Amino acid sequence: SPQNNLFAVGDSDQSIYRWRGADFRNINRFRQHYPAAQLILLEQNYRSTQIILDAAKAVIRRNSDRVDKELFTEREGGVPIVVREVYTEKEEADLVVDTIRALQLEGYSPSSVAIMYRTNAQSRALEEAFLERGMPYKLVGATRFYSRREIKDVVAYLRVVHNPADAVSFNRIVNTPTRGIGRKTQDQLAGWAQRNGWQPAEALLHLASDPTVQHPFSGRALNTLSDFGQMLYNWITIRDKVLVGDLVDRILDDINYKSYVDDGTEEGQGRWENVMEFRGVADLAQDAELSEFLEQVSLVSEVDDLEEEQHAPTLLTLHAAKGLEFPIVFITGLEEGILPHSRSLEEPEELEEERRLFYVGLTRAEDRVYLLYSFRRNVFGQSDLAVPSRFLADIPAELTDGLNVSRQREQTVRQASSWSWHQGESRQRDRVDRQQRRRWYDDDDDDGWYRDPDEVRGRRYGSGQRPRAESTPLPSGPGYVTSRRRSESAPADKPAPRAESGPSFRTGQKVRHARFGDGIVVESKVTGDD
Repeated sequence: SPQNNLFAVGDSDQSIYRWRGADFRNINRFRQHYPAAQLILLEQNYRSTQIILDAAKAVIRRNSDRVDKELFTEREGGVPIVVREVYTEKEEADLVVDTIRALQLEGYSPSSVAIMYRTNAQSRALEEAFLERGMPYKLVGATRFYSRREIKDVVAYLRVVHNPADAVSFNRIVNTPTRGIGRKTQDQLAGWAQRNGWQPAEALLHLASDPTVQHPFSGRALNTLSDFGQMLYNWITIRDKVLVGDLVDRILDDINYKSYVDDGTEEGQGRWENVMEFRGVADLAQDAELSEFLEQVSLVSEVDDLEEEQHAPTLLTLHAAKGLEFPIVFITGLEEGILPHSRSLEEPEELEEERRLFYVGLTRAEDRVYLLYSFRRNVFGQSDLAVPSRFLADIPAELTDGLNVSRQREQTVRQASSWSWHQGESRQRDRVDRQQRRRWYDDDDDDGWYRDPDEVRGRRYGSGQRPRAESTPLPSGPGYVTSRRRSESAPADKPAPRAESGPSFRTGQKVRHARFGDGIVVESKVTGDD
């Protein structure tokens, strides 16, 4: 217009929806198109402490093509940012929930806490940790893990394999993914099954295994039903011979489920990540029978269906956190391949977007920030060594509480090498866990507000809350072997006498652990006679 009246507001450092078409460069283009426009930087922050702002500034300044802002607040100082390494995603979740309980003793409300993560699949371990302790939680922007469509699909397949008479589960999977079994064919199958006193899945098994059976099908319908019945027959044949995780792999491969849920979009990739997270849960079942695994899934999913309480910690992705604020923020999964996401590692622009995403997460916090990463993590059904996120190294050490990332990794390796892998000797691991939880807090703090989470659990049993199960003892035996079905397991051999020349494992040796999977020995040393 003749008056040149144009006003635009934006923050390119918080542009985190590139995959939806958002482009942070639009703000830069505005300045190019209107060079006479006055630039006004809004640098005063009314939410976070200065320590949090300084950490956020140090992270985002690594990005290029941006206008630098010197964020400041009247809330000078603040609590140092807590950075901690844990051993697995389960211990990460346990530590988060136990810390929240300790913060409640300090006077914080449960609703003042947010737990943020990069992908929806990461919520599974956190949800289970809350459910195990009988603590409510609120999930924002997503369906609870065991209520997600893709998880219900996979569970339904396993239930039909376990019990072909489960008609409800069969009706869910009979044409999922689409395999050409339409409503008319399904009605015909149900009628034929009823006339013979079978459930529909049992009728399919007769069709696949008995060439003499009399049936009303022909042409394409016969071929489709026979193919599906043969797959079901094959799965039932192997169900008692393989691990639950291997059975899940076989089913997913046979039905080509990945192509069904992953359409190449961000949402599709998230659905497949959820399936792989469930695959990781199956892997943790080790040599449990399919019935035992399904029973555990049912227990968790039934509790998962309870109505959410508003007065509870909030679980949400970093994307969903934009625009929100919380007194206390946990950011979990700070590892290469997760945050930053694996899809961004080869693309500089996508990597910068991941950095902006972390910046958004940090600046949601008012008072305290806890940053977690794990030594091992189950990703896509495999337990792998994790690499700490590069973003952690951007935060100045003077703003954090505890050791730097490299020192923490060294400490974790030393602790892991001292853990006993023998049945009945898990107390060393428990002791390390308690010490690790205590390191969340100032060692010099003697005001008495902190209580060991195990002691807290002991006091609360009488209030009607059920104690969670103790952690499963680590596998016995001197070597790392692949778990077998219970029906095939042989008596464990006695450990061979250890040579006095040194440990039985050497640095760099490839090993396989029944719980944690494939790995490489980082360090091995003799402690006493172990």
